[in-house]
Amino acid sequence: MHQNHPRSYELRPLAAVAALVLIAPAALFFGAAIGRQLQPVEHQPARALNAIVEGYLALPPAVGVGLVIVAPAAALLLAAFVVWRTVATDPALAGDVDRLGVALAPILRRRTLLLSVIVCCGAAGILLFLAVHAVVG
Repeated sequence: MHQNHPRSYELRPLAAVAALVLIAPAALFFGAAIGRQLQPVEHQPARALNAIVEGYLALPPAVGVGLVIVAPAAALLLAAFVVWRTVATDPALAGDVDRLGVALAPILRRRTLLLSVIVCCGAAGILLFLAVHAVVG
């Protein structure tokens, strides 16, 4: 069992916010890249979203790679560390996670059900995209 260190509790919110800040530029880029495809670039908001994408593409390659690849990778590592430390230092939460795993195991073993749930989510996402595309023209 790990000891609870008051300092680690103080740093976790900062680490979580830092992970969010690290992933925000990539989320903006990919959101704008997807959003600008919903309608012709001559119309708003596609024009504004296209300007964001073009701004990213105008950055020096090292900066673009840093914002879109390196920063999200760092965010993933930082957020995973926060999750791991939180679960490792909170016995009640660790027990809840264990119980969740035990409850999910029978469901996850049913490959046909799991595959069908994944297909349902994918199909719903595609249909939602098409509906939004149809509404915006």
